[in-house]
Amino acid sequence: MLPGGAGCAVIVTSRSPLTALDGVARFPLGPLSEEEGATLLRAASGRDGLEGSGAVRLLVQLTGRLPLALRVVAARLAARPALTPDVLAGQLAERGGRLRHLEYDDLSVRRSLAVAHDALAGSEHEADRDAALTLRRIGALDLPAYDAPLLARLTGTGERRTEAALDRLVDVALLQEPAYGRYAPHGLVRDFARELAAEWDADGTGAAAGAAATGIDTARGWGTASGSGSASGSGSASGSGAVAGTSAAGVSVAATGIDTASGGAAAATGTIHHPADLRAAEPPTRSSE
Repeated sequence: MLPGGAGCAVIVTSRSPLTALDGVARFPLGPLSEEEGATLLRAASGRDGLEGSGAVRLLVQLTGRLPLALRVVAARLAARPALTPDVLAGQLAERGGRLRHLEYDDLSVRRSLAVAHDALAGSEHEADRDAALTLRRIGALDLPAYDAPLLARLTGTGERRTEAALDRLVDVALLQEPAYGRYAPHGLVRDFARELAAEWDADGTGAAAGAAATGIDTARGWGTASGSGSASGSGSASGSGAVAGTSAAGVSVAATGIDTASGGAAAATGTIHHPADLRAAEPPTRSSE
């Protein structure tokens, strides 16, 4: 049931942009600023003496400024007084180890991303399954950005299907589109895609062989095949630097009956979940008053 009286509002959160809803105000949420991230880390960890700490700034950067990742880091610092921010930053900076250290109790960046991927992989819709396949192939190549022709060669699904798959990955915020036709994952999504690619290779299908078919040097991260249009002389991406400021699992909020000019959103109750906190396989969470 939705409220219908004067002064009532509904907040809907979702990975998807909710652009098909009429009569709503939409509020896309990106990552926190570095200052906001540092404030959240200090408050949630309960640690004293973190103001102005270089290690705290590094932790914020290594988490991609995503609240779920920051909450995990804060929980680990709170649970282990002997664990210093410098040591934890060193653990997160290890190649291939970031997602392993972004888990604590029931908080997990990897599980949050896995829910989104698995929902696509298990879907009855071809575009969803192609999207899951495309994400796995992205993990096989360390490129700053990707386009449909390159990924179509890597997936073998053809450009039309690949374009639809990329649209789906953008819809569920597993990819960003910084420029039309150019796609890039957030650093934490990139790490997750690498893990998927490693599993693909371990299954015997051969990520390296698939990359070789496109003419891409995976060790160096640049392309040698003519006509790929996306990998000419570009350096390999590391961490979140290639797509700084984008969201790993971006969220759009559609709020019905909210007067944003007068601050009417305060009438709505409930929590607006940030990108990495959402679960793509679950229906949107609705809170009403």
